[in-house]
Amino acid sequence: MNEEKTMTVDEALAKGFSLCIRDGYSYVEDLDDVDEEDLRDFAYWICETEPVKFTIDARTIRGLIEDYVEGREDISDESFDVIDRVKLIPETALNALAQEINKVYEDLTYWTPTSVRVIP
Repeated sequence: MNEEKTMTVDEALAKGFSLCIRDGYSYVEDLDDVDEEDLRDFAYWICETEPVKFTIDARTIRGLIEDYVEGREDISDESFDVIDRVKLIPETALNALAQEINKVYEDLTYWTPTSVRVIP
């Protein structure tokens, strides 16, 4: 039987953690702002110290286009003429598109909760 991993706010702060997330919520809170009453009433989970950023690359974009083309029911492509043309899209064009998409998302940061519960 696995025991739940736990850590107090002070222990978490001493180990370099600074954020947590309340069970069932999607926004993070500073560990310093969570008081003992909150910890008794709700489950809080320590968040990883490194944020996750949304990014996409040329390979993923090419794969999305291929999936879209293959999924078209209004086009019969038994000879793979349509899907083969996806391979003709220059890598430089897909890289430029990826860079533009990544710029749109560069200011968004997500914090992944760990399996460590914060306790009073």
